[in-house]
Amino acid sequence: MAPRKWRAVADLRRSAMPWLVRAGHRFSVPKDRSGMHRVELNGAMLGTGPLDPVIWTAPRHRAEAEQALSGATRPVALCVGANWAGKTWPAERFAALADEIRAMDGYGPGTDFVLVGGADEREAGAALLAEGAGASGGGRVIDAFGLDVLSTYELLKMCRLMVANDSAMMHLAAATGIPTIGLFGPTNDRHYRPWGKNGHVVRTPENADALMERVRRAPEEVSSLMDGITVAQVTEMIRRL
Repeated sequence: MAPRKWRAVADLRRSAMPWLVRAGHRFSVPKDRSGMHRVELNGAMLGTGPLDPVIWTAPRHRAEAEQALSGATRPVALCVGANWAGKTWPAERFAALADEIRAMDGYGPGTDFVLVGGADEREAGAALLAEGAGASGGGRVIDAFGLDVLSTYELLKMCRLMVANDSAMMHLAAATGIPTIGLFGPTNDRHYRPWGKNGHVVRTPENADALMERVRRAPEEVSSLMDGITVAQVTEMIRRL
């Protein structure tokens, strides 16, 4: 990298990296004390104001998504994984939520659920795959784990709704513009909520700082920190949408 001169270098982690390469312009994300969303903070860094995330795909990505969703009925996407177990809502609550959605007007018992995420998250969704994402209804559960990011983006564009833990999949869904409900506990939803007018949040009664304090006090006793979110809360949010 050293011999190359870059037109511009942007650093989102406030590191020394921009100063270790040759560049015409250097941008470093400012320190935030105001609770700005990270999209807003990055826009402040560039002097542009917030820029909606944009993802470019190719026709093959659309084709792969259409193949994965072939014959799907009113598909609803679920992301049951995250990069840390503490951020994951219990899988049995996702299954119970699937039953509630299939009982709603506008969805119905034939609603299909699409599980998205990395291939390593398939285990997190194993129970939902085995049980059909809830005991009721005749809808399918479609395994889209491991689909590449751009094909997953196209797949999410074809879904009616996304319910997700705070994760890359949540942000990917929000970028499509579909209604996206992010489930938050030990992370700050003011900074990381799904961006856009169709992004919504359901969070635990405890704030992120309080939950992380539990981790600091007794890390060996912490698995999921998301038990404070009930199925009824998420169901009510979907009804409101």
